[in-house]
Amino acid sequence: DHPIIPGGREITIQFSPSRKRLLKREENKERCVLCSGRSYPTQRAEQFEARRTAEENGDEFIAEEDYLNLVGADARVRTEMDLDDDELDDEDVLTGSNTHGNKEKGQLVELEHDLCRAAGSDCRHFAHKKCLAAFLENGCDQCPRCYDLSSRIHISNKEGVGNVSHRVYCSNTQTNVSGLNGFTASSKIVKAIEWFQTTVPDGEKAIILSFFKGSLDLVEAILTEELGIDCARYDGDVGKETRAAKLK
Repeated sequence: DHPIIPGGREITIQFSPSRKRLLKREENKERCVLCSGRSYPTQRAEQFEARRTAEENGDEFIAEEDYLNLVGADARVRTEMDLDDDELDDEDVLTGSNTHGNKEKGQLVELEHDLCRAAGSDCRHFAHKKCLAAFLENGCDQCPRCYDLSSRIHISNKEGVGNVSHRVYCSNTQTNVSGLNGFTASSKIVKAIEWFQTTVPDGEKAIILSFFKGSLDLVEAILTEELGIDCARYDGDVGKETRAAKLK
C-alpha cells in the first residue's frame, strides 16, 4: 500500500504503461476541489501536526469539538502519513463536503493554469464560482487537490523501516499535478519488487495481487519502466474479452 492510494488513482494511473490512456475517466466535473480542501489527507495531516505542535509549545489550544471536526471524527482519516503504514486502505476515504448540486455556490468551472497544474490536461480540476472567489479573496494561489496528490506521491520516511530505502522510481515520468518526477515507493512495494527479482526464476511467470488498482499502477510501472519486464494487467479497468485475452 502507499499513502497515495486513498482517492489517488488520478495520479497513480499516469505511471501505468497500460492504463495511463484511461486518465480521462478519473476527471470529475461535478466535484469542487475547493469545497473539500480541508478534508484532503495532506491538509488534515498538516492541521493535526500544527495543533499538536501548538499544544506542546503552549501557544494554542483548540476546543475538543473543533479538534474532532478537524481530524474527521466521523471517518478514519490519515493524520500521520507513513509509507509503511500496515493499516492504510481504501477505508481512509476523502471526507468532507461533496457539493454536487449545490446551486447556491454557482456553477462549476475549470481551474486555470495560474492556480492548477492539472489545467488543460485529461484530468482537470473544477470549483464552484463562489468557492473560487472566496479562495482568491483569501490570497490562496495553489489548487489543494494538486498539492495533496503531489505531497502524497512523493512523501518519504527519512528514517526508513527495516533498513528499506524509500527510493524514487520512474524518474522519467512527470504527472499533471506535480513538478517532481517519479514517485517514492513504500517498503511493501520495494519488498514485492525484491521478491520478484530474487525468487522468480528467469523465464518464469509470477502473479502479484492487490486490492487496489493504484498499487498495481505503481508496481506495473516499476516492473515495466525500471526492469523492462512485460506485464499483463487483469482488473476491472478493461472489459471481459480483454481480460480473457490477457490470460492466454
